Amino acid sequence: MPMTLITYDYASAYIIVIGFLPRFNVNRVSVRPGEPCVPTATILGPCHVCICSTDGIYHCREKICQEIEIPDPNLLTCEPNQLYRQDTTFCSCTALGHWQSTDCKEKFHRLVLQEDPMKKHLKTNITCAPGSLYITDCNVCLCRYNRLINFDSCTTRACPKRFKGEVCNPGEVYRSANEFCVCNTINHYTDHFCLNVLDDAVQIVQAEYLAGIIDVGRNESSIVENTCKDDMTYTMDCNKCTCLNKKYACTKTPCLNKTAGLRVGKLRMSMMPELKSDDETCVPGKRYKFKCNTCTCNGKKQPVCTSMLCLEDIIVDATVLKRSIVSY
Repeated sequence: MPMTLITYDYASAYIIVIGFLPRFNVNRVSVRPGEPCVPTATILGPCHVCICSTDGIYHCREKICQEIEIPDPNLLTCEPNQLYRQDTTFCSCTALGHWQSTDCKEKFHRLVLQEDPMKKHLKTNITCAPGSLYITDCNVCLCRYNRLINFDSCTTRACPKRFKGEVCNPGEVYRSANEFCVCNTINHYTDHFCLNVLDDAVQIVQAEYLAGIIDVGRNESSIVENTCKDDMTYTMDCNKCTCLNKKYACTKTPCLNKTAGLRVGKLRMSMMPELKSDDETCVPGKRYKFKCNTCTCNGKKQPVCTSMLCLEDIIVDATVLKRSIVSY
């Protein structure tokens, strides 16, 4: 009997390309997050710690559970368009910041980045190659298609002075003038998880080298690279997939999560529509962002905005960057 493989397209959370196939003649399956996370970015949930690897996916492992609060429906429960993995389970987040399936919601609860609003709006005039990774102090940046290093595409961890021999926590980084080290699963910085780097404010780093020091997902087959272990069973949101000849065959059960399609009431600033100027006409009652400020549109179709000084009005070059943020 022929087999039907599943097609996912949940608000661009990820896509599986498939077809109607004869038995055991399984077509190539491709799974990618709608938007890749920035490698080494770390999320601490109530029962999990998740670290972004160079495949653009958050790899999660369990930790001792903290008190689990009842989630506020007005808040994001996961990073929009991101893909999370724990062992053989994959969970996708919708473009509106909710788990695609109830199973994932019950498993992970809330997994959201803690943003640094100061660094998020910092802009530079430092050019980069789209798709490439860069190290800036103790952070990692992913170059987007505008060909500039901007901190809305970087991890935003603080960079206090650390010592290589000290106990560390998942996601923490040790940076010296010639080393960049990521904390491993036994809470230490070891040479095996360190890179040799230059004493530069910004420098390119090869993805395969960075992958070698991120202690997550190292023993997992990569679904992004279309490889799996034969006869293994995987879970994708609420569906089951079997690996046949290194390719995936999945059920196509519609996932049920009543909050998946709800727009959050308290929009994260990055999800707000952007105004080009503070006198632009707008839709009454709707919220917008203008640079680093938030605006509410009044009844006269005029935005009323907060008045913070925006870092994006200040362009930082490599010299200033090194003088101002390098911590070692």
